[in-house]
Amino acid sequence: MGTSANARGETMSVNNRYLMINGKPQIPVMGELQYSRMDKSRWADEILKMKACGVNVIATYSFWNHHEEIEGQFDWSGNKNLRSFIKLCGQLGVYAYPRIGPWSHGEARNGGTPRLDFKKEIPC
Repeated sequence: MGTSANARGETMSVNNRYLMINGKPQIPVMGELQYSRMDKSRWADEILKMKACGVNVIATYSFWNHHEEIEGQFDWSGNKNLRSFIKLCGQLGVYAYPRIGPWSHGEARNGGTPRLDFKKEIPC
């Protein structure tokens, strides 16, 4: 059983039955929330609703076509700010599991990859 600690001394280990976080057994319950598909002002409320239902890990796709709608122009601001979303998950007491692709199987056009001609498109 391997154990690792972060800079704050918090530990995480795993065995063949469960995860141990700071010495306490945990069963991960994962839910999906795509940060770039909703207004940033709603993130906290949606995360807290999921937490109230027992979700303690939030998976989120990083859709490439949301961040590079035009070739060479990347946008990680506002509703597309993955760093802010992950920090908020931590502040609200849930873990974040980023699903970075490049292929995203989240009902996104072209699997979340940009169009080959890179014309301006509206993200789905």
